[in-house]
Amino acid sequence: MPDEKQILNAVKDALAADTTLAAYVKSFSVGDMEISRKIFPYISVGNINHSLATATMGSGGKDRVTYMFEIRGGVKHHRCEKAFSGEEGIMQLCEDIVSVAWPNDFGVFGSPAEIVAVRPAHISGTAGTLWIASVNLRGVCLVDRI
Repeated sequence: MPDEKQILNAVKDALAADTTLAAYVKSFSVGDMEISRKIFPYISVGNINHSLATATMGSGGKDRVTYMFEIRGGVKHHRCEKAFSGEEGIMQLCEDIVSVAWPNDFGVFGSPAEIVAVRPAHISGTAGTLWIASVNLRGVCLVDRI
């Protein structure tokens, strides 16, 4: 069974290896979902948790471990039109993340991770408007029962 850090690093590495994302995303990180110190545009992978359920019964049975995690990206634009247009807008960032995330097992899951939600949003503050992409995924591993 992969540990949570291994999963997050595998996802980050897949995103960072994508030539489209690497061409305009300035930083890729694991675990740090705080936006106050980010260099934009950015991608961070985190907010992971898991659940365990019985997959098969009997001796030699398997357990199903389901991991939920988030890929969060951000861009900074002062005008709404700019955030939603062009190659570095929030919708393009969402699309580029999804194109890497599906179908992809990231080398740690038994099958491709499932996209649960894709949500662009904005946060207004003293530094201007930050546009956030949140992509939630679910990955499953079958493991020997302990």
